[in-house]
Amino acid sequence: RSFENQPAMATRGLGALEIDVTFRLGVAELTADLFRAGETIDSKSIGHSGAITFNDVQTKDVISLTGSCTGTGELTTNRNTRPESGSDNPRKYEEQTILDILIVND
Repeated sequence: RSFENQPAMATRGLGALEIDVTFRLGVAELTADLFRAGETIDSKSIGHSGAITFNDVQTKDVISLTGSCTGTGELTTNRNTRPESGSDNPRKYEEQTILDILIVND
């Protein structure tokens, strides 16, 4: 099935998306890349617990998370994502390489 000449999926501006990361024990690093329609919009990195903020996030944007931690890590966002990443259902990472994808919902 061809996707040529298909209407573009509608997106809606949501404002800022904040990614809060807490690393426990050891050394850690995380890079978050923001993609829209397959194009890189922004990339930010941290090497300790803290926050990464992307401004002007839209529905259907994709956040690619790569990094590593020698202890454990926990990540939450202030937006509805797939898979879930809110404070009620944080993403958890054990001692390992971090490879994760979040898709921004409404």
